[in-house]
Amino acid sequence: MLTGIDAVADGAQVYLAGYPQFFGDFTGTCRVGVVPTDSGPLPVHVSKKDALWMNSVVRELNKQQRIAVRGAKAAGTDARFVNADAQFAGHRLCDAESPYLNGLVNLDYALMGSFHPNAAGERAYADAYLARGFVPVS
Repeated sequence: MLTGIDAVADGAQVYLAGYPQFFGDFTGTCRVGVVPTDSGPLPVHVSKKDALWMNSVVRELNKQQRIAVRGAKAAGTDARFVNADAQFAGHRLCDAESPYLNGLVNLDYALMGSFHPNAAGERAYADAYLARGFVPVS
């Protein structure tokens, strides 16, 4: 895909955004949202064990993305991996600070927006892009 973008937009700088780990450090369980039921909203919690597993999946995905970027570079594409994880430190789900990610939301719309960056998270991503050399076009 990365080399395909370069083939269509010759000479483009291609940026591939990594994922931040979803969960910070917590003990016990962490509330990530609610599910509507006939008897009212039901809180949804994630265990520490499941949070650690989800974070490990994110790390593996980012590893595979880095491999893809290295392959694209080897093929001559100006590709860059954007690691935004550090910008989310202290602002993950279940951290004491305000999270930069949405919890479980919009169940009526196939979970759209769940575990995606909120406005503060989008700003964190923008900072990560700028740190990797991205120059906005106006």
